[in-house]
Amino acid sequence: MKKYINISKSILCGVFLLLIGLSSCEKKDFEYVSPEPKVAFVDATATSRRQVSSGQIRFDVTLQAFKGIKAALVKANGAEVKREDLTARNDLFITYTVQYTIPSTAKQGDKIALTVEVIDNEGKASAPITYSIDVVGSTFTVNEVTVGGQALSQITGIINVDYEIPANAKILLNGRVEVEEGIKLTIGSGTILYAKTGGATPSYLSVKPKATLIARGTKTAPIIMTSEKVLGGTPAAGDWGGLVINGQARINTADGSATGVTGKFGGTIDTDNSGIIEYLRVEYAGGGGGSDILEGAGVTLNGVGSGTTVRFVQNWNSAGLGFFVNGGRVNLRNIVSMNSRSHEIYAERGWRGFGQFWLTHTTIAGERGVQISSYPSALETFVITDCVVSNITCVGPGFGQPSTFGNIGMRFRRGAKAKIYNALVTQYPSAGLRLDPDNNTEYLAGTVLVANSNIFQNSAGPAHSNNFHSSTRAEWRDKADRANLTTPVALTNDFVGTSTTTPFTGLATINSFFTNAAYRGAVPTGTGDWTADGNWCKNAKGDIL
Repeated sequence: MKKYINISKSILCGVFLLLIGLSSCEKKDFEYVSPEPKVAFVDATATSRRQVSSGQIRFDVTLQAFKGIKAALVKANGAEVKREDLTARNDLFITYTVQYTIPSTAKQGDKIALTVEVIDNEGKASAPITYSIDVVGSTFTVNEVTVGGQALSQITGIINVDYEIPANAKILLNGRVEVEEGIKLTIGSGTILYAKTGGATPSYLSVKPKATLIARGTKTAPIIMTSEKVLGGTPAAGDWGGLVINGQARINTADGSATGVTGKFGGTIDTDNSGIIEYLRVEYAGGGGGSDILEGAGVTLNGVGSGTTVRFVQNWNSAGLGFFVNGGRVNLRNIVSMNSRSHEIYAERGWRGFGQFWLTHTTIAGERGVQISSYPSALETFVITDCVVSNITCVGPGFGQPSTFGNIGMRFRRGAKAKIYNALVTQYPSAGLRLDPDNNTEYLAGTVLVANSNIFQNSAGPAHSNNFHSSTRAEWRDKADRANLTTPVALTNDFVGTSTTTPFTGLATINSFFTNAAYRGAVPTGTGDWTADGNWCKNAKGDIL
């Protein structure tokens, strides 16, 4: 028995020694080594910038150090400009904002290499990353002025460096204000941009191709672009030019582009991104129509791509068009246009985007709600307008207005291919719907249609039943598969109300942009009334909804 126990002990000792040996081998061969300290840009695409002397650079980086972050080190052309102790944060990974002011002595053409490093608690520094700065001369000025007792920051010229207007600012646009190619203009929520009046050229804000506009208001702090005369005087339609966005998406020309006084627009990049525009109201614009400076619209979208976000935007009281969608593939959601002197929403020249929840309302005779066209003729062989829009409400000036050629709710012309679903069109003295003869072929082929819509109580006649213009083919109202009705829909506050009778609910199968709204019309009652959610939208009388 003793012998057995001794042998067992010998075996156990041998196993124990073997395990110790294996453990040493594992420790030697697989010893864990912590990663090196590391710094990286939060936005890997934003690693360079043009800036004027005394201008401030601001960008975010991530700092990582598994031994703990001790400090961030910033150098300009190799010279230390900032070393910030971060030990109090007691962290291994943080987001850090780098701020640097260009020296006032910097000259145009100077280049600054701004490097950033992270240092860990053992004193080890990361490999640096470099932010490149080109010093340029300013082609715009910002100075303080007073209009109607209100202190404003006046912007004049072409913005040629990234520029941020803070929230709730008061700005005066003086004449031609443009955002240069490659530059980003950011406008904070609650900001009001007044446009100077009385100049030889209407004031306007124009964004060039490859430039970016970030104008993100909120429903309770919208961005407003208006006439300086609201501060003193009598504001009127046409006081200023409006907002113009020039993108790089195709338009209906041989090379997909065109050139106007605001510069070239269009191209070949249908997914182009010109920025984000949300909760914005444009007032008293539309000046300069027919001058080729502007198209006389509150909001002009020239060749704007599908990467651009446009939603919850209102045009109010324009001297010309409300929205001019000039080619491109931009998508438009929750759009409002009221009291324009021409079409409220006019899309042509090869627009191939999507739209949903469009509202137009006017108290003015002689204008149209929505017009969709190709350009310049139905025989055009370049890019054809081919869009899909759903949930529209178009309300005209009423039965008492003169029956003019222009007073039509929706019109299709020049060979446009468009599909309209879930629309309500009413109160237009001439007709609710007009299909031009050059669209008959497109209609019969199914590439143009209005379906699941109520066209009701239009024309100045006693029966208010001329809902379809005389040139409109009978099939528009008679084909059963179109499910169009002339049944009235009760509307409150001029335009609020929808119909749940056989709406088209296949929108999501067309494109993920759409919401499958189970009703006809743009603005549901109750909590669904998005025009009255916040204070960003006015009615035709000028009251905030």
